[in-house]
This record gives sequence, C-alpha cells and structure tokens, in this order.
Amino acid sequence: MRDGLTELLRIGKVSSIDPESGTARVICEDRGGAVSGPLPIIVPFTMDDKIYYMPVVGERVLALFNPVSPSEGFIMGSFYADTRRPPEGDKNKAYIKFKDDSLIEYDKKLHKLTVDLRGDDLSVDLTIGGKVKVLFKDEIKIGYETDAETTVISGLPDSGKNSAVRASDVL
Repeated sequence: MRDGLTELLRIGKVSSIDPESGTARVICEDRGGAVSGPLPIIVPFTMDDKIYYMPVVGERVLALFNPVSPSEGFIMGSFYADTRRPPEGDKNKAYIKFKDDSLIEYDKKLHKLTVDLRGDDLSVDLTIGGKVKVLFKDEIKIGYETDAETTVISGLPDSGKNSAVRASDVL
C-alpha cells in the first residue's frame, strides 16, 4: 500500500514535450509505465518577466500530482543524482551548459561573466533598441580568428576622458 506522499510526488522520465504549451508527459515507472497527461512545467516567471526552458525526452523529473484529480499535476523540475553530477561544484557560480558545450557562467566571487559559444554554424544576434554605453575600467581586447591566424586589437584607446574607438580603427 502506498502512502499519501508517494501518490502526490512521483519520479519519472519525460516521454514527450509540447514546446508551444510548455508541457510534457511523464512515464511513471513505479506505476507500471503509465504515462501522465500533459503536465505544465514549473518555471520561475511567466507574467511580465518570463523564463522558457523545456526538458529533454528521457530526462528524470519530479512530478507533483493533484490528490483530488491524479491526472492533473506539474513537473517540478529535474535533479542531480549519482549518475548525473552537477557540472560545477562552486557555490559562487551560476552555470548553464548546453548540449553543444556552449555555456554561460557567472562567478559571484570574481564578478566575472563568461559566455562561451560553441558550434559549427555559430551566430550571435544582439539587438539594442536604444543608446549603448560600454565602459571599460581596464584593458580591452577585441579580436577574431580564422583558420590561418588570430588577430587581436588590444589596449585602451586614447587615455583622455572621452576616448572613443571608431569602427574603422578596429575593423
């Protein structure tokens, strides 16, 4: 006989996702492989600010089911276990690593943001609908790499208070 908590909380694997509705179905192996209905995925924000991220098929998740209507529930999230260890073990870091090995990392202790984009057909789009101000307190390095060479433009522009770098100076 199962207790009330095991009826509410279940560990399962994602069997399918619906990116448009932000839901996924979960296989509950402890229920003979029963597949849930579409379950909304809990995220931090959905109103003015929004975060969107879908689990992958086969990912282990914790699901919370409605005790009155067991076909309704939510996917609370995924979790680390013995077979899947955290990619970072530093309490000062926020870290997102993607399947293609691209990563976004922020180190609160060092006050350092790292964005490392990987891939064969890589593209970065940055759209800014207003003024842009970039202030460097130290050295600036801008460069590009080809198969044959690496070109780096480094240093600070003129040390005057209102120094500027023109596109023609670096391109």
